[in-house]
Amino acid sequence: MKTLYAAGIAFFLAGCFVTAPCAIAQGRAADSLPVTASDTTHPKIIGLKAVEVTVAKPPFTLRNDTLEFDASSIKLAANASVLQLLKKLPGVVIGNDGSITVNGKSVTRIKVDGREFFGDNKEAATKYLPAEIIDKVEVTATKDLASQRSLAVKPPAEDVTVNLVLKKDKNTGIVGNITAGAGSRDRYLADGMISSMRNPTRISVMAAAKNAADQPGGITAISTTGMGGGGEGGLPEYKNGSININTKAGKKLTLDGNYSYNNTKNTKTAATDRLNLLPDNSFRNQSTNNEVTRNGQHQLYTSLVYEKDSLTTWTFRTNAAIGKNSNTLQSHSLSETPTGDLLNTLSSRNNGEAHTRNGGSEINFNKTSRNRKLNLNTTWRFDAGSKKQTEYNNTVNNFYTNNSISQQDSLNQYISSRENSFNNNFTFNLSAAIGHGFVLALDYTLGTTYNKQLREVFEEDPASGKYGMRDSALSSSNKNSSFTHTPSVQLAWKGDRLSIALNTGMRILQQENRLLWLDSVIKIHQQQFAPNLQLNYSVSKYGRLFTNYSISSSAPSAEQLSPVVDNTNPLFMKVGNPLLKGTFTQNLSLMFFVYQPVTGFTFNLSGNGSLARNEIVADQRYDSLGRQISTFQNVNGTWRMMVYGNINLQKKRNNWTFNNGINVNINRNRGVGLVAGEKNISNGWAAGAGVYFSVAYKEWLTISPAVNIDVNSTVYSLPGIDNVNYNTQRLNMQWELIPVKRLELSGDMAYHYNSQVTAPDQRRYFVCNSAVAYSFGRKEQMKLKCRVNDLFNNNTNISNITTPTYTETKQVNALQRYVMISFQYFFGKMGSQKIIL
Repeated sequence: MKTLYAAGIAFFLAGCFVTAPCAIAQGRAADSLPVTASDTTHPKIIGLKAVEVTVAKPPFTLRNDTLEFDASSIKLAANASVLQLLKKLPGVVIGNDGSITVNGKSVTRIKVDGREFFGDNKEAATKYLPAEIIDKVEVTATKDLASQRSLAVKPPAEDVTVNLVLKKDKNTGIVGNITAGAGSRDRYLADGMISSMRNPTRISVMAAAKNAADQPGGITAISTTGMGGGGEGGLPEYKNGSININTKAGKKLTLDGNYSYNNTKNTKTAATDRLNLLPDNSFRNQSTNNEVTRNGQHQLYTSLVYEKDSLTTWTFRTNAAIGKNSNTLQSHSLSETPTGDLLNTLSSRNNGEAHTRNGGSEINFNKTSRNRKLNLNTTWRFDAGSKKQTEYNNTVNNFYTNNSISQQDSLNQYISSRENSFNNNFTFNLSAAIGHGFVLALDYTLGTTYNKQLREVFEEDPASGKYGMRDSALSSSNKNSSFTHTPSVQLAWKGDRLSIALNTGMRILQQENRLLWLDSVIKIHQQQFAPNLQLNYSVSKYGRLFTNYSISSSAPSAEQLSPVVDNTNPLFMKVGNPLLKGTFTQNLSLMFFVYQPVTGFTFNLSGNGSLARNEIVADQRYDSLGRQISTFQNVNGTWRMMVYGNINLQKKRNNWTFNNGINVNINRNRGVGLVAGEKNISNGWAAGAGVYFSVAYKEWLTISPAVNIDVNSTVYSLPGIDNVNYNTQRLNMQWELIPVKRLELSGDMAYHYNSQVTAPDQRRYFVCNSAVAYSFGRKEQMKLKCRVNDLFNNNTNISNITTPTYTETKQVNALQRYVMISFQYFFGKMGSQKIIL
């Protein structure tokens, strides 16, 4: 049949029309009939061979609101991972910290065939699953079942979910890989995952123990590096293990679950330079901190979905977590005047340990009428948590006058705190199509919270050496509770291309803060009108416009309300304000996108702005010795605005693939801070632009450079406070080269510059990582790799913060040059063939 159609197309293209019958054999070209010059019985018949017409698949398609990439069209090396597949998709950007964005939106979850896969652990799918079993990569806005089935008009989600669709002939079997490595500077790496993909049950087990990173296509330090970002930094060690289960019981019951254990140790040394902004008298504080933190947590998640039929669904979810955290911190700091005179010095040692327990459940019922003109959704969720913390704090402060010690204070405390919380939430949503394109939706939310805190501070008894002297001035016992209910109604109209929705409702808040140690009660009652206006317009088959206006509110936290002094650090003391009001915020957002699957072109534009009333900010005051006492106050007049846009274009020429991208962002904000009781207004703006380019030739070569430039400026209203102006420049590049079969060369480099860094020799740095790997075995299932992290030993970690009350530069230790040898083994077989290990 293929040949018949091909021959017909060939006739059309050649302009040949045959009036007499001709025989075209199935599956082969037509035989030529013998014709002579005098033959008038048979008209002349031309014998044609089959013509195969090949049409290149577009790099992506748009189905409803799902962006779909054809993974099978991407050329990759043997045993390439899903992460390497994602890097070659247009609009997908992989950050140095492992974050993934698609057209500027963050990827929060990765599913496999629509099922949960290790929850929010994106590395489980991107690093361990092989790309060769993936048929399609689907990107859609993150939505729960209620949002998917509701007839109401909903605003677009701020993040997206990636769904990996397995190939039909490779969705059954066992697949896995393991890696082990050792290197200089006591670096080690051991991790792996094995997945059993069966129907109806899929089980995956993952485990890792490492203090070095192993990123395909190059090596980056575990700590997030980069001027202006910094990240957590330090030298972390990881030990974790997880198990994920997906199964079905019959056609109606689906069970997803995962258990994980995570243990992290981080050794960090940080040097901080903070300029505290005061009118005509700003002073500097410099500190060095040596800290070791240990965090361990067990987590369990289960989801049970019962689909009675295509219209009725029950969902039951539970989660539980048990954690233990500890830290040891040694600090040394000094404060000095603008002329260089000493104000104070601090030496402290802090040891703490915390035990946490959290758990919760959710029950959801969703029902759609048979004519699909009515949808009901109800959800009840609750969670409870407890935290027990102990802390030993020892500090010595020296205060100076004319560079001589005039006063000395010391603390030797034992702090015990307990906190219990309970949250209960019920939502009711009813949406109906009432005719002529109109939709009516009713929503009601009821929420209750309860929080109890007990904090006891004990001073050391000099006589006994024990912590038996309770400090009642620093101890507290508080109970906070709130009751919120929010009724709202939506009237919407939906056309073929345009939908408009108007929501109106009330948010009624009753909050009670009971300060037991003062025997006083503070009550807050608020009623807030909460309108919401949405407009969605389809400019074309592949273009959408979304706009949204809303009003939201938030209540102050228990820490912000507690009027008890926290003097853990005597140079930076904190105290809450029980008279705080809730924050009231107006929000306006816009999103526009156009996709052209045939040309590989995508354009995205998003913007949002917010205006806040009663925003909660820090009120910082300083005494003559440079001690900071910080509390919280409500202020008005703060606003923020952001615009972001990007353009991506993918082109293919023979065996070459070109991915190009441009992004631009503009930020404007007006902040209000309180410095020594005076209002300090900061007007800030930031603008940035980036260019991304990637070129690939088959699976043999990939080069991906990117350039970003950002300009920042902040102007303060108080006289005597210097304005802040700086720029950052970043050049990053990744490369992968397979010069001969089985041999792979890879690496990445980064050049960063930040003009705000004080020391000129620290404003710029250049980091380069490289690796060489050789695959062997009948199916290249084994790989030996040698890699060098930070080839020139320049890795650093510097971050900058600018606020209305201070500016700060922090440098944290980062993992520098080391060499590692690793061995990776891929095993398993997917499909209908016999499984081979």
